[in-house]
Amino acid sequence: MRTTNLRDSAEMNIDRYMVNLFFEIKRNVPYQQQASLKISDPDIGSVMTSLYRETKDENIKLLTRIFLERAGEKWASDADKPRALSKIIKRLAKDRSAEESTGTNPALKKDKPKRIYRGQVIED
Repeated sequence: MRTTNLRDSAEMNIDRYMVNLFFEIKRNVPYQQQASLKISDPDIGSVMTSLYRETKDENIKLLTRIFLERAGEKWASDADKPRALSKIIKRLAKDRSAEESTGTNPALKKDKPKRIYRGQVIED
């Protein structure tokens, strides 16, 4: 599996071990953050580096560090650099606040189509 990162045109090669690590990390983060972690995210490297910097849980920090080290030297060194909030963190916070304000995930909410019979709306 191969994922490209838009930042600095760097590529991140993801192997089976890293996929297993990712899902182990996802299982251990708080429930609110689980929905925002996606293996198919093109900015997976940035998401994992920001998670590494932000988390206080030593288990998550260790697993994320191993993930970034397997991704390459650049990703591991980027995780150690302190930075201001990146676009990724802001996007994750915005997604989280949108879910909390509506009470449900807007992507999962589907309206039932109206059924019309001879010009009358039929309710089920």
